[in-house]
Amino acid sequence: MKEEDVMRSFISLAALLGCLLFCLLISTTFAHDGEWGDEDNPIEIDWIGSVSEVNLVHNDADPWKGWAKMWVKNMCNYGEDWGDFHLKLKGWDYDHDNVNFIIDEDHMPEVWAYSYTGGWREITDIDVSISPDGSQMDLEFYDDPILVGEKAWINVWTDNTYWNYLCPTFYIKAYPTEVPEPATIALLGLGAVVLFRKRR
Repeated sequence: MKEEDVMRSFISLAALLGCLLFCLLISTTFAHDGEWGDEDNPIEIDWIGSVSEVNLVHNDADPWKGWAKMWVKNMCNYGEDWGDFHLKLKGWDYDHDNVNFIIDEDHMPEVWAYSYTGGWREITDIDVSISPDGSQMDLEFYDDPILVGEKAWINVWTDNTYWNYLCPTFYIKAYPTEVPEPATIALLGLGAVVLFRKRR
């Protein structure tokens, strides 16, 4: 065997080992992140409200905190545009009280929507609220809703290190609700005025 052939074989083997090591490092680094669906196969949702929540199983791993990303598509039959999205942490066979949704400067929720005419757009005007125990997150974006027929992705941060116990598997339950109709908003406002006057 020529020296050149030996050198080529050595370089090829080194490149292959390098690729395998790189893949191993990536899979270890991102083992704590969760993703459901993808751009070509989003989770199709054709209902509104918590009656039929999507149950997303999250298998967590070291470092026990990471992003949870879901690809969804608004398939509602009666023209319900989504004005908000609700997320709840639930237990599997383990105590999920250790897990919290987190928002801070480095871990803000992201919502992107895609229309076939306009492409991808980031929904930036989002009101975010988290329950006191960290187990529920509400994302409201009434001024820039996810329209019927649009697909979207939603990315939030979970932290599994709140107590000493690490929860290896938990659910994220998710569901959208629609943008309130102007008439509904007006009725709610009128009701508030009536209640205010009665109190006075």
